[in-house]
Amino acid sequence: MGGRKILIFAVFLSLVTAGSIYYYLIQLKTGAGDSDYKTVIVAAEDVPKNTLIKREMLKKIRIPGEYVDPNAVTNIGEVVGKISSVPIFRGQQINRKVLVAMGDYSKGLSYRVPQGKRAVSVAVNEVSGVSGLIIPGDRVDVVATLDIGSGQYDISQTGFVLQNVEVLAVGKKLDVEQENLGEKAEGSSVEKTVTLAVIPKEAQSLVLASEKGVIRLLLRSPVDKGRVNINELRLQDFITRR
Repeated sequence: MGGRKILIFAVFLSLVTAGSIYYYLIQLKTGAGDSDYKTVIVAAEDVPKNTLIKREMLKKIRIPGEYVDPNAVTNIGEVVGKISSVPIFRGQQINRKVLVAMGDYSKGLSYRVPQGKRAVSVAVNEVSGVSGLIIPGDRVDVVATLDIGSGQYDISQTGFVLQNVEVLAVGKKLDVEQENLGEKAEGSSVEKTVTLAVIPKEAQSLVLASEKGVIRLLLRSPVDKGRVNINELRLQDFITRR
């Protein structure tokens, strides 16, 4: 009887030992597998082209390292606030090459236009364009001279149309690095257009002034953010002052 108990105990001990070894091997295998998994950022929903990406459009998942896109984003902070240059489908890994930062002109002028504003080009010459020395990133005021009325009641007046407006482009140049002030100083051709960033209401005023009058750009100091309150100056008033 004692021998039978010993046999049963030995069998039980063997089963426990085998189970422990099996559990250990499973844990070891699982642990090794986890180390091969990587965290990536994927789209939580379909993201259309040219969409400003928000936090709720994204999620983190872990996938086997062999399936990770070489350009996959692993940090949500790299994606939020960027623009999708192509459609991104739900569950698709976010590829950093399809993301465009606001203000990044490398993909075109449209990505540099601030939200809520529009890019409007105005014709300039060497005088109205400040001798061709305006460069992208500068800020300018726009002054217009208009003829009001007709015949003997014709009145010319000059006034500020816009103030502290950002210059997006000069000619086809979107970057200050493309400008060469030395060449400008030597008398090379002056660009014929300057593109400004304005809100829709300002765009109306700018287009009307440029179509019906004569405009000039006034270059601002980069540290001057203030506005001036000056009434329009009429030709008659100017003559009277003299």
